[in-house]
Amino acid sequence: MRDGNVLRWIAGMLGAASLGAIFWLFPPLSDALFIVAAFCGVGAIVNYVQHRRTDRYDLNDLQRVQERAELDAIDVPDVDDLDMVHCLGCGESYSNRFKVCPRCRRPQTGCC
Repeated sequence: MRDGNVLRWIAGMLGAASLGAIFWLFPPLSDALFIVAAFCGVGAIVNYVQHRRTDRYDLNDLQRVQERAELDAIDVPDVDDLDMVHCLGCGESYSNRFKVCPRCRRPQTGCC
């Protein structure tokens, strides 16, 4: 959608310049429209410079995609599939049929 913003600026510039040429007999309006056209031209240039990519192939995007694929490939076992659960609070290992640690009464977390 970056190009759409630049095109809007250019359309505004061309429209203001065209109206300025049409109203050339009325100098204050014509001058104001040419100033608006110049402002739109500067806006188009600034928008283009800010949103252009310096490199066609961005390695940061590739790294993000690769990290996401690596995270998706990791198989995290569910708590229900484990025989024993390790309590993060006290370090006790206990059967997964208990919802809380029998030693410190800390509830099981879904991630570990």
